[in-house]
Amino acid sequence: RNKNIGIKPEKSQALKIKKLRPPPPAQLFGTNINYLKQVTYLGILFNRALTKTPHVQQITNKSRWLMKLAKSFGSTQHKHTALTIYKQIIRPTLEYAAPALIPLKRTQAKSYRTTHTNLLKRLINIPTRTPTTHLLAELGLEEPTDRKHAAHNTFHTRCTQHHTTINTNLLMPRWIH
Repeated sequence: RNKNIGIKPEKSQALKIKKLRPPPPAQLFGTNINYLKQVTYLGILFNRALTKTPHVQQITNKSRWLMKLAKSFGSTQHKHTALTIYKQIIRPTLEYAAPALIPLKRTQAKSYRTTHTNLLKRLINIPTRTPTTHLLAELGLEEPTDRKHAAHNTFHTRCTQHHTTINTNLLMPRWIH
């Protein structure tokens, strides 16, 4: 325990990224740390290839759970209630770590958008196979991918405009040897 920060080696995880040679066994305070194929850090999944696919899949799976929760609230009875639950509970949950999702591959962006729109359709009792061309505009909602980009731009602007020690250190140019 140093500077009021405690580290529990038994809860630690390691991610093996390099494939050429197996890395030496990782240890923390004499405790072996297992190498995993996928690691969760602050609710975001990282895999060996450092792609965003596991996180997008996690969002999709979470949306199914949220839909069951919303139906138990009886949100599908009234359009206004459904939109309120979507805006206040479901959308913020699905947009967790949205600034980290830039850039997404085209298929991942489509999956991200489909997750949002299909959930919204189910909430307001519209068949999921109906086109979503004008749905978001008619409901007065922003495009999920546009919201993701806006969150990314806001985060980046705040990091570059506020000259704190941590921001300066994070944005300092570095050479990788």
